[in-house]
Amino acid sequence: MPASKNVNTHIALRWGSMRPTTVFRQFMLLAIFFFALVAQAEESYIVVTGADSNPPFSGPELPQGGLITEIIREAIARMGAESQVEYLPWNHAYRRADSALVLGAYPYVKDAERLQHFFFSTPLYVTVERFFVVHDSDITFSRDSDLQGLILCRPLGYSLESVNHLIEQNVVRLWAPNDLATCFQLLAAGRVNLVPIGEETGYSVIAENFPAPDDFKVLTKPIQVNGYHLMVSKEYPHATEILQRFDDEVMGMWNEGRIAALYAKHHTALPPVEMFHLAP
Repeated sequence: MPASKNVNTHIALRWGSMRPTTVFRQFMLLAIFFFALVAQAEESYIVVTGADSNPPFSGPELPQGGLITEIIREAIARMGAESQVEYLPWNHAYRRADSALVLGAYPYVKDAERLQHFFFSTPLYVTVERFFVVHDSDITFSRDSDLQGLILCRPLGYSLESVNHLIEQNVVRLWAPNDLATCFQLLAAGRVNLVPIGEETGYSVIAENFPAPDDFKVLTKPIQVNGYHLMVSKEYPHATEILQRFDDEVMGMWNEGRIAALYAKHHTALPPVEMFHLAP
C-alpha cells in the first residue's frame, strides 16, 4: 500500500506541475488523432454496376466481381476506405448514381449527355466497339447507308451515342431489352440484325450463353473506341476530391505493375497504351 500511495502521489504532483497550456495542447493533439482515426475508419463508399454479367469486367458471379470491380475496390482500399458493390439493372444503376446516393457506377463509357451530370475516372479499360452479326450474315459495313432498314439491339441503360445518328436518321430501328444476353438471343433468332458492343464483352457474353460461339462474327469496320470508367455524380459531396484520390491510386497501381497483374489474373489482354489515349 505505501508503494502505491507514492506512485499516485508522484503522478498527481507531475500532473499538477504541468502548465494549463501544455495540458490543453496535449488534449487537443489526442482529440485530433482520435477523430482522424474515426474519420478514416468511417470512410466507406458504395459503387453500383449492372446485375447482368458483363465479363470479364463486372458481374456478381465473376471472381472478385470481375476485372474492373477488383481494380475499383483495390484503389478505394488504397485510399484507406471501405467499399461495397451493389448489382442492379443497368438503368437502375445509372439512376442510383445520378441521384448521388452512391459514390458512382461502372463500367460506363463517356458520352455528351453523361458528361453533363457526371465526372469520369481515368479509363480502367478500353475497347473497340463493333457490330456483331450472325456468322452467315451477308451484311457489310463501309458506310452508314449499308445498314438501311436493319434492326439494332442495345440494352436499356447503355449509351446510344455511338449509334444515335443511325437511329435519328432512320437508318436503323432500335430494340432495347433489359440485358446484353437477350440482344444476342434476338440476334441468333433473326429478330434483330446488329448488336454493337465492345469485342471482349460481346465474345464473353456469347461464350457464356451459346454452345457454338462461332455462330457470330464482328463486322470489320470499328464504330468507335470506348473507355470504361467509374462515373461519379457532380452532386456527390467532394466528388472531384474523391475522384482525384481514386485516379492517383489507379496511377500508382499502373506504375507498380499491379494493373497488368490484375488483367492477367482475369485472363484479359492488356490493350495497347495508344488505345487509352484514343478513348473519349
